[in-house]
Amino acid sequence: MKKLIMLVLLPLVLLGCQPEKLSTIQLEDEIVKVNISESNGFYEINPNFFLEIDDENTIETITEAIITSEKQMGSVDMADPEYDMRVGYANGNFHDFHVWLGEKATLMELENTETIYYVSSEMTDKLEQLINK
Repeated sequence: MKKLIMLVLLPLVLLGCQPEKLSTIQLEDEIVKVNISESNGFYEINPNFFLEIDDENTIETITEAIITSEKQMGSVDMADPEYDMRVGYANGNFHDFHVWLGEKATLMELENTETIYYVSSEMTDKLEQLINK
C-alpha cells in the first residue's frame, strides 16, 4: 500500500517542482518607430537619439528581440546602461528601455528597474549590427 501511495504521489511532487516558464516583455501595440541614444544613466531616457528606425524589416528584428527576450529571476545589480531605446507604438504611446550589449544583450524597462531580460545571442548580434552602424 505504501508503494502504491508513493507511486501516485511522486509524479505529483515532481510536477510541482518544474520551473515556471519565464515571462517576456509585453508590447501594447505594433511598433512603428524605434529611437536609440547613448544612455546618461538609470531612470531616464537620453532624448538625443543618434539612431531613428522606421524601416519595417528592422522594426521586425527589434520586435523579435524584445518579445523573445527572457525574464531573469533574482535581484538586479547592473552597471550603468550603455544605450537607451524608445519604442514608439502605432497608438502613439511609447515604451522606454535601457540596453546593454554583450554576449547576450540585456533589456530593462524604464518603469521596472528591478527586472532584466536577456536577448538571445543571435538577436544580440543583430542588435549590435543595427546600433554600431
